[in-house]
Amino acid sequence: MQSFSKITVFFALLLMASGSVRAQDYLKLGKDALQQKSFDVAIDYLLRAQKANTRNVEANFFLGEAYRLKGVRDSAEMFLQRAVDINDEYMPASTSLGSLFVRTGQWLKAGKIFAAATKVDKKNAGIPLAFGNAYLEVDSLDKAIVYFSKAKDINENLSEVYTGLAEAYGRQNITVLAITNYQKAAELDPKSAVIRYKLGKAFYKNRQYNDCVREFQEAVNLDPTNDVYVLEVAQIFYRAKMYRESARFFGKYVTLKKDNRVAYEEYAKALYAGKFYRDAIPVIEEAMRLNPKSYDLKPAFARSLYESGESQKSLDAYKALPKDSLIAEDYIRIGRSYLKLKDADNGIANFERAIALDSISTEISAELAGVYMAKKLYDKAAQQYNKKLKAEPKNIGALVNGGVCFMVIGKYDTAKVMMQKVIELRPDFFQAYLYLAKCYYLLDSLDLAKKQYQLVIAIIDTMNIPASEGKSKEEKYGAHLLEANKFIGLIELLGKHYPSAIEHLKKAVEYEPKDKRDLEAHLWLAQSYALSLGNPKITIEEREVIRQKAIEQYEIVLKIDPKNKTGIKELDQLKGK
Repeated sequence: MQSFSKITVFFALLLMASGSVRAQDYLKLGKDALQQKSFDVAIDYLLRAQKANTRNVEANFFLGEAYRLKGVRDSAEMFLQRAVDINDEYMPASTSLGSLFVRTGQWLKAGKIFAAATKVDKKNAGIPLAFGNAYLEVDSLDKAIVYFSKAKDINENLSEVYTGLAEAYGRQNITVLAITNYQKAAELDPKSAVIRYKLGKAFYKNRQYNDCVREFQEAVNLDPTNDVYVLEVAQIFYRAKMYRESARFFGKYVTLKKDNRVAYEEYAKALYAGKFYRDAIPVIEEAMRLNPKSYDLKPAFARSLYESGESQKSLDAYKALPKDSLIAEDYIRIGRSYLKLKDADNGIANFERAIALDSISTEISAELAGVYMAKKLYDKAAQQYNKKLKAEPKNIGALVNGGVCFMVIGKYDTAKVMMQKVIELRPDFFQAYLYLAKCYYLLDSLDLAKKQYQLVIAIIDTMNIPASEGKSKEEKYGAHLLEANKFIGLIELLGKHYPSAIEHLKKAVEYEPKDKRDLEAHLWLAQSYALSLGNPKITIEEREVIRQKAIEQYEIVLKIDPKNKTGIKELDQLKGK
């Protein structure tokens, strides 16, 4: 009988041992499944472990966690409470149950759990940290800050404490405190891409864009394959109109996700918005390949080609767009592209279309006027320069060129006023003085013309040319001096002041380039010599010398222009033919 009892006890112990082994196996399998987030599998194993030993605190705790993570809160609370009841010093169960109470709004119970837990383990920062995160989860920010601060008092070297504080302050829009806490967290955990990323977002919110760029870049450096970070950073920069940085991160993203159609379109838009037109071209092409129905990028493609100097390709791209979709700016670019391809007629036609669509705009008035001038359509050019001047009354180019056009079409008074305005705005612009003098001449105000030409000579005479320029005064202003002296000579010739005319015309030809002689100056000088022969006070010898000088000048005229009728006729008369 005694032997039988011993055998019975032995088998009972053996069964208990084998059951314990199975419970531990189920517990391990359950924990592994929980780590893999396979909650149903974890629950199945952990229920077996808990049934095998209902007093196993870990089995109850992990089973409660599995239910909590699955979202079955009643079961979670039941098993977590059992774990606490079994061992109220087992802190994982206490903190998890307390956090669950917070999340379910049972704050009184949560407070009691926290008080009991901290009595057991006053130096465990994980307890207030868990409560802080729970309150943060339910958006009870002030309470979250209290518990995070308690955790910091226990252990000031936990990065999780500072990220919790930063998150809470950030949600309260106290961005400066959010930044300082993220910075502390980054200091404690420098390899955390998440912290750097969140710090970057805080800097962005505070409009500290340079700091934002630095932290985002560091986050990507720490976790370069995290395409979620890279894409969101690219989109944030795009919204901030920081297109260079946005394009840089979109570029990184599409290397990770090569066939993301939307990302390629956003990448293309960032490059285009940032005016990186040459870089935008291949990206837009790829975006359109991925989405052939994307119409939005076609105008951007045409403009990018234009801005990159690809005139013919740009024209082809614009031709592929519906005409009713084109706006004035498109026709301006089309017109300029034609002009670059030396097609002035099509250039003019498209500029005129642009004006028809936007008659108020003066963007191309000066350009169109210049093309008109090149085609000798001076009246049309003058109209465009006038339009430009209504918008920009002090535009020197429009005043000068417009004045020239008005001179050509015979509106000398208008041209005179324009040149006077140029001189008022730019007293050092010598060509304007010459144009003004020409206006006076054409208006038969010869005295005023002469004074104006004399003023040009006087101004140049007072000027000093820096030695560093390596030019003489004659080399730099020779063309101005030639014109001024030439027309003073003509005015004197017309006034029959032949000696003065000869003096100024001789000075004029001294300034002519060796490779380009001035026909008018030599003709007027020849005429001045010839007409001065009528002076009764000169001797026969002086007359012959003057006659030879006249002949010499007429011969120069005929070398310049052998068919010059005036030169031929007057030389023959002088020679007595």
